[in-house]
Amino acid sequence: MTSWLTENSTVPMVAGAILVLIFIAFWVHSRENAMLKVALAVAILTAAIVTCERIVVTQREEVTDRIYALADSVQRNDFAATMEFFSEDHAETRQRADAEMPRYDFQNCRVSGILKFNISESTPPTAEIQFNVSVTVRVDNGAEPLWGQRRIKLVFEKNREGVWKIIDYSHSDPRSGITL
Repeated sequence: MTSWLTENSTVPMVAGAILVLIFIAFWVHSRENAMLKVALAVAILTAAIVTCERIVVTQREEVTDRIYALADSVQRNDFAATMEFFSEDHAETRQRADAEMPRYDFQNCRVSGILKFNISESTPPTAEIQFNVSVTVRVDNGAEPLWGQRRIKLVFEKNREGVWKIIDYSHSDPRSGITL
């Protein structure tokens, strides 16, 4: 309901700036001090909205931050840091990632578009995200790096410490037509 305020303050910030300029223009034209006071009030309200957006971190923002941090650790080929994103409570998923990750040597890994984002208010909360990544990678010590797009599906669960951890994942070539 309030995601326009707590996740992205661009609209209120632009609207506030336009209103401030309008009331300053009214003040310049009419020299009515009330217009200057309204412009100041709108500027203060806009600053409060932007501050609120920066302070409040929603679950969606937490998960999004985790996705970008994961992509960064994958790009750095930091295997230990990448494994920290996986829940220890889901051993099968960790073992699958543990067996798969050493096969790849990444030169680039960049999130290129979030396609689906669902957060369940279950106990504990879960989030299912589908997104595309652009990767440049050597597979199984291949000589030439391969470039391509991958469609990734991650399922996160918020653990007791309040940290979102991966409990399941899958990936495919988005051109294959296979849905995850």
